[in-house]
Amino acid sequence: MLILSGFLAGRYALDAPMSLFASLVFEQSYGGVEGDSASSAELYALMSALADAPLRQDLAVTGSVNQLGDVQAIGGVNEKIEGFFDVSSARGLTGSQGVLIPSANVQHLMLREDVVKACAAGDSRSIRSRVSRRASHF
Repeated sequence: MLILSGFLAGRYALDAPMSLFASLVFEQSYGGVEGDSASSAELYALMSALADAPLRQDLAVTGSVNQLGDVQAIGGVNEKIEGFFDVSSARGLTGSQGVLIPSANVQHLMLREDVVKACAAGDSRSIRSRVSRRASHF
């Protein structure tokens, strides 16, 4: 949460102290890999609450965010996309589901053939996350 606090202070509290307290908890853990790849989701949730603007619920998000708001590469991007695709397929693909991933991870994509075909057919999407220094322009 300190990274997000640093981002918000650097963006919105340049002339005066920031009087804001926010707490987010992600209690789910699906495997042995832990890390900061949910920090972009935390930032989007916080910005959504501050702007009173709802987030789309048909998009999955992954990516690490630094104090400047840059979305950074994460590990396991293929597995994360394929996992969301599997869940979305089981519930029924609508063509609007997608996964926001860091742009730096695009070169590492090695997705299963069924995921690639669904994306090509427009049944699902993989969306590059380009928030870099634009997270405040919600």
